[in-house]
Amino acid sequence: MLPEITADVNARSKPFLLKDLAEHNVRLYLNSTVIEILADGLRIEKDDRQEEIGPFDTVILAAGVEPCNDLRSKLKGKAVRLITIGDALSPRKALEAIREGYLAGLKV
Repeated sequence: MLPEITADVNARSKPFLLKDLAEHNVRLYLNSTVIEILADGLRIEKDDRQEEIGPFDTVILAAGVEPCNDLRSKLKGKAVRLITIGDALSPRKALEAIREGYLAGLKV
């Protein structure tokens, strides 16, 4: 549940993306939780209220991400060298994770 869309989009691209979404009548439901998938829509919760929305031809669920680095704590003290990279370190774009992986590989 994020407070805004396009938070990580290039500032020059953002107005064009938002314009395209508006021109295609894309409805956005920010800070909402999907409670139930219905035959003809969704039941969502927003601001402590439930409502049914739909029908849709497409639903995109963008839930955000949080780092998952449980493996690091399990391996700590058992590995000679432990390097945390990618989303286990902090969720970001794929190119950043690829670069971190490359740099970690050079250290091995």
